[in-house]
Amino acid sequence: MPGWLYLLFLVAIVASIGCYVILRGAVESDAPTQSWLWDLTWLPSLMLLLGIPAFLGRLVIELDGAALIVRFGFVSIGEVRLPVWGIEHAEPVVYRPIRQFGGWGWRVGQHAGETTVVYSLRGSTGVILRLRDPIRSLFRKTDRVLIGSLRPEALASALTRVIA
Repeated sequence: MPGWLYLLFLVAIVASIGCYVILRGAVESDAPTQSWLWDLTWLPSLMLLLGIPAFLGRLVIELDGAALIVRFGFVSIGEVRLPVWGIEHAEPVVYRPIRQFGGWGWRVGQHAGETTVVYSLRGSTGVILRLRDPIRSLFRKTDRVLIGSLRPEALASALTRVIA
């Protein structure tokens, strides 16, 4: 995740805490017996602000001898393991994340006229994989997976070497 985005999250967290402190005093002076309600409504918003970078802060792509592993965030949610023997072909591509898939993340859309599952975080380059057997992801079955990458040529050549 770019540094400016971390700064934006930090500013949002500091602003949230500042608003809490200022408004907590106002709530306590107006309705001292109900200030717990303010605490109850504010805490989830702070947890959401803290959780966004933790869960979506990066896309990790690992390639070992047996599988291609893709997962999101610093806490590694949504891990997907694609066995190397099940990958038929890997090719670097340029795609349009918003137009084809509705944005970045774990999505399903159309690429080259075929249903494709995409795992991406930023940018518009990646590697399209054609699988030997279809997988079920997000209630759709497909044999095409697109993995977003800022260095798609390097990922595609590494996958090609492992597949061969």
